[in-house]
Amino acid sequence: MNREIKTKKVGRQKKLTNPCPVIKGEVQIMVGSPKCITCQWFERKLEKDGKAYVHCNRPDSPRGLCADLIDVSRTISREFALVEEVFLWRHVIKPWFTPQRFNIEIVYFGYYNPTIIKLQGEGLRIEGRIWYRMPLENLEGHEYLLGTAFWFPISKEHNDNRIKILECALEDLERIKREGEPKLPPLTFEEPKINIPMMEDLAKLTKEEKEILMLTEEIWNRFLALPINHPMEANEIAMKIHDIQRMIISRPGFRMNQEMFRQYGNGNCNKG
Repeated sequence: MNREIKTKKVGRQKKLTNPCPVIKGEVQIMVGSPKCITCQWFERKLEKDGKAYVHCNRPDSPRGLCADLIDVSRTISREFALVEEVFLWRHVIKPWFTPQRFNIEIVYFGYYNPTIIKLQGEGLRIEGRIWYRMPLENLEGHEYLLGTAFWFPISKEHNDNRIKILECALEDLERIKREGEPKLPPLTFEEPKINIPMMEDLAKLTKEEKEILMLTEEIWNRFLALPINHPMEANEIAMKIHDIQRMIISRPGFRMNQEMFRQYGNGNCNKG
């Protein structure tokens, strides 16, 4: 997974500002810092589109099919001392391992931008994350977007389809080895049943969020029933309660603009 190295200028120096969501502790570790570089999951630094990133390979990080193949390509390139680290992936596997070859008609994006919205990507929520479902035919003239698309959302419900793809790929490679370049038999995939929220649903508070707001009202009422220790304490606790309420009320805005924020997991007790 690539994590951006972000900085801001403080005086004459640049200060790292992007906290690592993987390494937890009393002191925040910034992406790109010496402790980040010496982390057991660190692999390398890289640059893309004028930005610097750290690539880390945490075992429980969500990954697509292509990520595993890229890792295999990188291992083989190092073993044979190839100049290009992902030569096998870029020149051999990638031209062959395409969704069209496996009769996949739908791909998914883990983000959205004006182009994806214009191409009528369908928003859906899977395991707490927003995905955009896109028919391949809609990407005509925008094939470059396929480089950031997933064949299936990263979720357990789609693992059977991933296994089917890999099994078919192995069979196809064996046939190519024996017979040359034959056509693949058509594949069919069972689409898991997923509740697809409308954008107006994302803009609403959830049941749990409404319950938290009700709790803040209860805290205020119960506090007012306590004896007064200081004339300013009611104003101070009202400000704190308002801060909590604003955080809860802002959550729909977070959900509707997922591409601007990092994914931290399904809950504050289970951070990813």
